[in-house]
Amino acid sequence: MTEVIDHALERALFALRDEDVRIGGGASNVPQFLRTGLVDRLHVAIVPVTLGRGERLFENVGRRCEDCEFRESVSSQGVPHCALDRTSQKWQRSGGRCSLRLARLRLE
Repeated sequence: MTEVIDHALERALFALRDEDVRIGGGASNVPQFLRTGLVDRLHVAIVPVTLGRGERLFENVGRRCEDCEFRESVSSQGVPHCALDRTSQKWQRSGGRCSLRLARLRLE
């Protein structure tokens, strides 16, 4: 599945060149995008669930979020929001048709 997601994101970035690509999702598909290494901003709306239930957002994503920094927190209608930005400025897609840089892909 990661290869399909990786290829789709690469095509979108190549087609849009200097535009941002935004993807909506939840805990079931966000980890797949994080594992590609293409996400440089993660905007999370935190909705409480009963303790011990729900899916873990950062489970099985490896070290992809290790160089992230907390940027903001905004509460809208009682739902906390936060943004995590990648701080590393060195990333280039190997084997792809285009070079990717930070500030190109946002997961919201």
